[in-house]
Amino acid sequence: QLAASFESGRKVNLSYAETFTGQTTITSAKQLVNVEARTKILNPRWYEPLLTQGYAGATEIANRFTNVMGWGAVGDTVENWVYDGMAQTFIFDADVHRRFVAANPHAAKAAVQRLLEANGRGLWQSDESTIAKLQQMYADLEDKLEGVS
Repeated sequence: QLAASFESGRKVNLSYAETFTGQTTITSAKQLVNVEARTKILNPRWYEPLLTQGYAGATEIANRFTNVMGWGAVGDTVENWVYDGMAQTFIFDADVHRRFVAANPHAAKAAVQRLLEANGRGLWQSDESTIAKLQQMYADLEDKLEGVS
């Protein structure tokens, strides 16, 4: 999408072709990300079993943070509510965050890092208070991993 936009000199929308059902359906990448956010990463029926799987399950959750930020980096495909929901669900919900950290503190730290990076790159607009909380949580996780606290 970026290369096509650069080469053509105009904005080219990123699309996704679904062919699994035998019929081809084309949707925008933004629609795809919205559906993925609702049905997977922000859906307790998806993430709760992953949290119970321990290290590997938490790693899969962190991978979704990376994927979402990647989609956001290649075009206008991730709406702010997706990042807000990810932060609220996995970082600011005390119970979920505690279980995420217990399962895999490296994955939890990576998730916080991706949110901070998304904000720093201008992919996610959040208020200063939220970013300050994320920065503190990142520092706390880093201390925990280094055995400081």
